[in-house]
Amino acid sequence: MKKLLYFTAEWCGPCKLLKPKMQELATKIPITYIDVDASSTTANYYHVRSIPCIILIDEYGSEQGRLVGNSVSVQTVNELYNR
Repeated sequence: MKKLLYFTAEWCGPCKLLKPKMQELATKIPITYIDVDASSTTANYYHVRSIPCIILIDEYGSEQGRLVGNSVSVQTVNELYNR
């Protein structure tokens, strides 16, 4: 089953703006929240260099797509997930 990994941080302004939208989406699609400060190993594994960063992974953990920064919106997240 595919899911979204949402890389974020408490200090990130754009992340704070996106958080309520992601929480709303989480009621419809599987989203795992990952704090880059607390989970730097996971962030490094997926080569996350800017946040917010949303990565679509398949059931094997392989990346299928990515959204980064201010380009992230509810519409783009839905489009990414429904590929």
